[in-house]
Amino acid sequence: MEHFSEDLLSRFFEGMTDRKENRQVVRHLLTQCSLCSATLNRIIRTSSSGAAFEPALDRCEERLRKLLTVCPVPTRRASRAIHLL
Repeated sequence: MEHFSEDLLSRFFEGMTDRKENRQVVRHLLTQCSLCSATLNRIIRTSSSGAAFEPALDRCEERLRKLLTVCPVPTRRASRAIHLL
């Protein structure tokens, strides 16, 4: 499995990636990649702009929860996806 660079994950967090990159990162994180998840979590924790994204992440989590009720996925995978948010 190929992992994303810290630079790409930082740009993803800051909202600087294009639509294609966004989809690739999200798809990869949903595979439960512990290395990329840990890197992204570290970026979020150390970023001074992390608080600015909390409302957006809350909206994403709410939307994901709604989608999961319409199109259920295995419980373990769903809980991991929500945890990433």
